[in-house]
Amino acid sequence: MEPKKATKKLKPECEQYSLDIIDLATKEKTFLSKESRFELLRHLAKCKNCRDAFIDYENIYAMTVAEERIKTPEFKKKMDNVINRLRSEGPPAGKTETVNKIIRDAETIFQFMPQDGTPIAVPELNDKTKLPLVDFHLSLGWLYCKQRVDLDENNKMAKVLPQRATPPQTQMGM
Repeated sequence: MEPKKATKKLKPECEQYSLDIIDLATKEKTFLSKESRFELLRHLAKCKNCRDAFIDYENIYAMTVAEERIKTPEFKKKMDNVINRLRSEGPPAGKTETVNKIIRDAETIFQFMPQDGTPIAVPELNDKTKLPLVDFHLSLGWLYCKQRVDLDENNKMAKVLPQRATPPQTQMGM
């Protein structure tokens, strides 16, 4: 990843702050005394050009530090441990229940849909299921993504796809 170049040229009256801006962005104390830090912060509050330069330098520094950190064996080992733990433990608690609720609600929606492929208005289907609107749309979206139902281009009408006329529970595949 190429670090971003600071593109803001400081105004001549701001040149005196250039090294201080870099020190503040990199959290170095080389040139920045307590008094000059206070003066710089006051100046940054008034000067958009210097604030933009500070943000550019801060981003460049953060990317450089992150790039170096990623290369270390310690970081790679930590990431490998996290990935292996996630693979062995499965999804975090609560996520599974959310997915299961979406599938249960999808089963409810599917029960109220004409199984012969006849389109039904989405608002009518929502009324029949009595599901909360957000839950209804999450589950209808899940059915659509799983190619269990089809929606017209305006998402106003839904229909069961002919090859999918079995309830979601029997073909749950995530």
